[in-house]
Amino acid sequence: MPAYHRRGSGYRGQRVPQTIRERLRRRMLWSNTILIAIAFLGFALPPLMPLEPDARRLTIAVAAVSLVAWAAFARRFPCPRCGRDIGGMFGNRASGFAPSGRDDKPTDRCPHCGVSLDEPCP
Repeated sequence: MPAYHRRGSGYRGQRVPQTIRERLRRRMLWSNTILIAIAFLGFALPPLMPLEPDARRLTIAVAAVSLVAWAAFARRFPCPRCGRDIGGMFGNRASGFAPSGRDDKPTDRCPHCGVSLDEPCP
């Protein structure tokens, strides 16, 4: 079943096929938001709060475990064709959240199988 998303009110709720890049961009947006929340709530906020030293250490430990879980799971985005991971730094560059460097691979196709990111999601 193809992936669809709704366009704004100008399209009267018309369903339009979603591209791989759009789905990747949405996934990277959520992933980056979670990273900022973990960093703020787990590492930046506890030193500013009047917590006991044990509670502060526990908060930082929970944040560290959350950061490891984020790196292991939230950054993953499998290619719809080959199933290999195209998330992480490639996903951020392909979705426009990070700039591409001079030596980086182009971000218009999957680096593993070559499927275009602008094709509709299967």
